[in-house]
Amino acid sequence: MVQLAQSAERLLASGAGSGRPAQNRLHYWATTFPRSPGPVGPDGGHPANCRRRSRLPSPLPRPGAQEQERDATLTHVQCWLAAGKRPEWADVAALDTETRAYHSQWASLEARDGVLYRQWWAPGRGADLLQLLVPRALWTQVNWCTAALDRIQTVKTQEMNVLRDQTMALNVELQQRQTEQEKLLAQRDDVSSQLQEVNRANSRLLEQLTGLGQEKDKLQQELEETRKTAEKSALEHQEQLFYSIVIVTFTIPLSP
Repeated sequence: MVQLAQSAERLLASGAGSGRPAQNRLHYWATTFPRSPGPVGPDGGHPANCRRRSRLPSPLPRPGAQEQERDATLTHVQCWLAAGKRPEWADVAALDTETRAYHSQWASLEARDGVLYRQWWAPGRGADLLQLLVPRALWTQVNWCTAALDRIQTVKTQEMNVLRDQTMALNVELQQRQTEQEKLLAQRDDVSSQLQEVNRANSRLLEQLTGLGQEKDKLQQELEETRKTAEKSALEHQEQLFYSIVIVTFTIPLSP
């Protein structure tokens, strides 16, 4: 019954509802609604809309007060609510199971504009919803649409599983690429560090070469000055020697 209520809720949410906000949306549901083992159409066969790649069934008509009045069980409920008093158990003990179930749910039953509803706390909604009490004459149609919705839900679940698997595969691939990117970034940082070391070494070598060049220029300048000094000293020595020879030549007496 809970699964039927959830299926009917999905039916109304997909387009069969009245267009009201979710907290005021009405839902098809009956207390002792039978559930068929598979999709069954009004003629007892498998409806075309439950086949593979089939279209959705037409929206289920919303029963009003007249449809509920034609239902014997719901007529009892209408009389109870109109009287505003819950009948004694002895008055309903001999009635059918569905009527006794409605009697046990008296506190949640109410009528609005002559239409019977049941208050239901929707899980995850955080508010009470009104469930429309479906006449027995529409149970087959509701069951038919429920089976179609279950099949659609199964297909959607399969598609979601495929998308989840694809998402997981993409996440794994993304993690692998991120790992590779991190490795490449680490290698780039290492290369950058090595390049900086090479640049610093080149700077030191350039400074050393500059110092050696300056030292070479200084040594060449000193060598040139030394050569000039040596040539000057050699010339002075030759002049002194020449003068010495001349003096000696003139001072030695000639033999007779």
